[in-house]
Amino acid sequence: MLALFPLASAQVDVHGPPLAALDADVRDPLYFRRPGHTGAGAWSAGGVFGYANRPLVAVDNATGDEVALIESLFALDASASWSPLSNLRLDITVPFVGFTGSSISAGLADPAPSSGVGLADTRVAALLTLLDPGDDESGLGFGVVPFVDVPTGWFQDHLGRHAFAGGANAVVSKGLDALTLSGQVGVQVEPGRSQGVPAGSSVRLAAAGTWMLDEGLGVGAEVLAALPLHGNAPGTTGVPVQALAHVRFADATGAHFLAGAGLGLTDGIGVPGFRAFVGGGFGNVGAPRDRDGDGIVDALDACPDGPETLNGFEDADGCPDERPRLSVQASLEGRRVEGAEMHLEGAMERTWTSGPEPLVIDVDPASVWKVRAELPPCLAGEAIVTVGDYDATLDVPLERRTIGEIQIFVVDDQGEPTAGLVLEGSSDAPYCAPAEVTLDDEGAATFRVGPGTHTFRGSRDGLQGEASWTAEDGVSQPLYIILKKAK
Repeated sequence: MLALFPLASAQVDVHGPPLAALDADVRDPLYFRRPGHTGAGAWSAGGVFGYANRPLVAVDNATGDEVALIESLFALDASASWSPLSNLRLDITVPFVGFTGSSISAGLADPAPSSGVGLADTRVAALLTLLDPGDDESGLGFGVVPFVDVPTGWFQDHLGRHAFAGGANAVVSKGLDALTLSGQVGVQVEPGRSQGVPAGSSVRLAAAGTWMLDEGLGVGAEVLAALPLHGNAPGTTGVPVQALAHVRFADATGAHFLAGAGLGLTDGIGVPGFRAFVGGGFGNVGAPRDRDGDGIVDALDACPDGPETLNGFEDADGCPDERPRLSVQASLEGRRVEGAEMHLEGAMERTWTSGPEPLVIDVDPASVWKVRAELPPCLAGEAIVTVGDYDATLDVPLERRTIGEIQIFVVDDQGEPTAGLVLEGSSDAPYCAPAEVTLDDEGAATFRVGPGTHTFRGSRDGLQGEASWTAEDGVSQPLYIILKKAK
């Protein structure tokens, strides 16, 4: 609400400063441009329909009588923006307005009903970002906004000026996790004064904060003020100050919507007692934003701040992950076996020959794997494992295929049993006989062997001996070793 007298032919734009060109960035304030991160080629088009209550009131200084020159103001701020470069954005906002109110051409004491439709002044602006806040908007952003107000408004109805106006603003922005703070300071030059209404230059101040409730949903508040660069004489305009709050939504397709309301905190041109608005539009963000640089745009990235791990596991969700690793080996009696033929079955099949190190592969969580291993003619085995979220080892225990049984008896040169003696075993068929055999208290041992010729050797106290036997299917063979002095 504005208190002034007289205002019969004042050349002012009571619509006030138009909204900044509407875009899909829900961090943006409504009335000034924020130096956020923008991709080259970004564009947007939309409009905001607003209602303002009593934005212009004439007051008789002698009697205190008030007349609402503009009782209700309806406006559609149609806007478009385009970014030819990542640090340059061009905006235009065209306000279409309708109003009801009173005419005081015959004086405040005899107001007449008044209404009309038309245009307010068109604003053309550019945002030059000198300091980019970064892909994640967490850095400090800084830019300058030169603008021109084109006198397209109907100034005889207090909806425009009679000449060009303009100015420039410095804008700043800083992201603090979900909160984004923005500010503006600048100068607007108006085309002189008219009928005692100070329409000269003023300092424009604004501060805003936006809280991100979700990736595409934010709520914000801002305060705007215009400080005249001249003194206000009694009975003229006040200092315009107003506060606004809004909610904005944008989806991955580029569609965006907003709704909000505001209150006038002081008297001043274009400051209503109450303001409400709703609007929306469509556009794109130019080069798709990809904060983590993983090749998956933020709109489709479940983890936009952490790069995808390209490992064949859920590579399309955009999240860093580590697939569990499965180590596969074959063993006999706790020792790793080389040369075994290995066959892996699961989400994939693989065949290889076991070596000195286990085979290690990346697998999916909750996957099931089966391995068969064979080392002819004697060793074979299989095992199965379900891998969880962590690394796992699949050790295939090999079992010896046997055909015969050996009963070994070992004595020294005095005929005494060699209790606890450890014999070394070897075979012409790999792994068909144990590599070591430990004798019991009576110097004896019984065990089974596979096909082939097997030799066992032992020594103690300078005595040594050995014996061999070729296994026969189903035959149990006693084998005697007498330890003697080496010749």
